[in-house]
Order: sequence, then structure tokens, then C-alpha cells
Amino acid sequence: MATTLDPKIVEEIAEIARQEQSILAIRALSAVACASLFYDHLLTLGKEVELIWWNRPAGIPNRLAFFTNRYVSEAMMLYVSYVLGGNSAPMDAQRRSLRWTLGIAFGVLVSLATAFGVLAAHQVQPFLLYNPIIHMCTITKKPLALSLLLGSLSVFDLFIIVLTVVNGFHRPYRKQADVMVALQRDGAMIFVCLFFLRLTSLVMSILGSPSNCFITLAYV
Repeated sequence: MATTLDPKIVEEIAEIARQEQSILAIRALSAVACASLFYDHLLTLGKEVELIWWNRPAGIPNRLAFFTNRYVSEAMMLYVSYVLGGNSAPMDAQRRSLRWTLGIAFGVLVSLATAFGVLAAHQVQPFLLYNPIIHMCTITKKPLALSLLLGSLSVFDLFIIVLTVVNGFHRPYRKQADVMVALQRDGAMIFVCLFFLRLTSLVMSILGSPSNCFITLAYV
């Protein structure tokens, strides 16, 4: 005698299948992104050694800024790929409202960051001067849109931290230590670090000199 499955069970099975396909796709794309990152690094490694590490006029500050901009940024991208690959605890599947909120907030951030980034690049062009002594460009004035860009990124990071904490407290737990473990697994510490780095860049973009203002961008 044929039996029919509960429609809710069928829907749950279909949802699991869709999530599995998404996870596999994200893992594949993360692997491709990491491979492309390493390949791009190898393509420019020779010039990097010649112009940065073996070039005395580059100086320690420029080398430190380059190291932070390249290697720290790559480390962060690898960590993001690690998390997106399903190696970190994902957000509770039943908290769909949190996922929708995060998606909408990310869309707003991308729109604002793109607009402010293009505006900052346009505003800074008249203040770029080439210095033949150090073979680099110097900036004489800070673009206002840069502070707006960093401000929007800082607000988004703070929003992510709050969202992570809220998600952690919505999970069932036996003791408060379980909440801290869940927050750590959700990557709360990396978001806190990113928030303080971007907040530092925001303060530098408001109070610092133009050169220091752009150097701190290497940290985010």
C-alpha cells in the first residue's frame, strides 16, 4: 500500500537539498578564489621583491604598509573563504529573519560603499602629486567621501557584531559559557577586530594627515 509523505517533510527534504547544493557551490567558488589569489601573488612576486624588499629607497614604513596591505588582506580573504566553505558554524537555519536582515543590510552597504568609493576616487584626483624622489604619488588633501565610506563600513561591522550576539542568545544553551563558545564559532572575534581596524581608519581619515589616512586603509 502506497503511503504519502507529509508535505512538511517533503519541503524540509527539498530545503536540505538546496542548502547542500549551495554549500557545495560556495566551497567550489572559495577554492577557485583561493587558487586565483595565490596565482595572482605568484605573478607579481618577482616585482614585489625587486621594488619593495630589495629596494632601499622604499623604506621601512612603505614596506610595512605594503606587507599589511598585501599579506594581511590575503590572510583575511583566506579566513573568509574558510568560513564560507562551511568550516565554521553557520547561522541557525530557523532564524530566517536574521538572514533576510543581513542580506538587506549587505545590499545597502554595497550600494553606499560603491557610491562613496567612486566619489572618493573622483575627489582625490586633483590632489595627487608625483614625487620623483621616492617614485611615489603623494596626496595633499583628504577626500570627504573617504570618511563617509569608512563610516558606512564601520556601521556595518558594528551591525554584524550585534546580529551575531543576538543570534547567539537565540540558540538553546545550558550555561552562559555555551553562548561564548557559539559566538567564537560564529566568527565574532574577527568581526570585532575588523570593526576596530575600520574605526581606526575612520578616525585617521577625519583627524590624520592625508598620507596617514590612506596608509591605514591597508588594514581594512
